[in-house]
Amino acid sequence: MKMIHCIRFLVACACCAILGSALAQSYPNKVVRIVVPYTAGGGTDLVTRIVADSFTQKWGTQVIVDNRPGGGGSIGAEFVARSPADGYTLLVMPLDLVINTALIPNLSYDPIRDYAPISSLVASNLIIAAHPSLAVKSIPELVRKAKSQPGRIAFASCGNGTPQQLIGEMFKLAAGIDLTHVPYKGCGPAQVAAIAGQVPLVITAAGNLVPFFNSGKMVPLAVTGPVRHPQLPQVPTMVESGFAGFTMTNWMALLAPAKTPAEVIGKIHADLAASFADPGFTKKIVDRGFEPFPSSPNELRARIEKDKETFTSIVKRIGVKVD
Repeated sequence: MKMIHCIRFLVACACCAILGSALAQSYPNKVVRIVVPYTAGGGTDLVTRIVADSFTQKWGTQVIVDNRPGGGGSIGAEFVARSPADGYTLLVMPLDLVINTALIPNLSYDPIRDYAPISSLVASNLIIAAHPSLAVKSIPELVRKAKSQPGRIAFASCGNGTPQQLIGEMFKLAAGIDLTHVPYKGCGPAQVAAIAGQVPLVITAAGNLVPFFNSGKMVPLAVTGPVRHPQLPQVPTMVESGFAGFTMTNWMALLAPAKTPAEVIGKIHADLAASFADPGFTKKIVDRGFEPFPSSPNELRARIEKDKETFTSIVKRIGVKVD
């Protein structure tokens, strides 16, 4: 009898392996949607379109980018969390994925429980930049001007509760200054407003503004990562600007709804890894100011768990809230 049970178990395992292999081989056989929970034109949107184009070429199946902005990314994130776990609806999201859990009461999704991690995509050095009309060329100059004009200098961010806003709030606290936060519905609109001089400061991905720094339409003040940006070697870090311990690096990640079959996750991850091995693919990412930052699903899960704890602590310390 025990032998019969063992045979049945082995047959069942073999059948599961065959079905899993067949599932991976047949995926995808229809349009795949990658949700970006922000407006078009921002850094997350640009990176996602590079990834979507690569998948389309590899799979011979259309991979579309679906922009669903709102709620600091929570609207699009919830949509994916509630989507069928079949690999045909995916999510690309930066640190907002974990920051929102500390900012938004009764958030409808959990970054650990509701998603199957696939891979991180890129790391992004953020930057504090000024319109030339503000007439500052460094962080110390900005601090002096802000202290002489409390509350009269505004900074644009990609939205309430985003990493960009948190940088601004951390800077205000560390420098003892009062800046007015102006949230936009995405990084694209925030950057456009700053370049047009509608708001004197913006905090965004450093690479997004390189052409505008080169043309003199914007002035770089400092980057927030631990090292200088490779495309802006002349721009100091916040630490070099006099703020010890002031570092924050954004990342973006590709995720699927929880309970997506492991074989499908493995297929997507393997094809994405092949893309990262292609110098042409990574050049597109670097040319847009991002650092290629691939990972295994387990590495991404560990990063999400760690950063959820870290940023919950930061949000509580700063006291940032969103409506």
